[in-house]
Amino acid sequence: MQKIVFNNQDGKPKPELAKRYTEIISSSLSELKCPLHDKQVKFELKFNAPDTYLIQVFACCPEFKSTVEKKISLMLS
Repeated sequence: MQKIVFNNQDGKPKPELAKRYTEIISSSLSELKCPLHDKQVKFELKFNAPDTYLIQVFACCPEFKSTVEKKISLMLS
């Protein structure tokens, strides 16, 4: 599971930050489909107090999930 750690003084979720990262990740993954099942990936950002968003990936198979997680990792590094 990938994560986004940010400076967060009040420990509350930042909807605008989550929205921006969701847009960035979505645009990067929009054309990506599983080569075996021809299905797209889904993901969700979950706030983990006080300063982290976890990126949870939902894919049709473990191989595709691993591929997507690597792509997200490279994108965020």
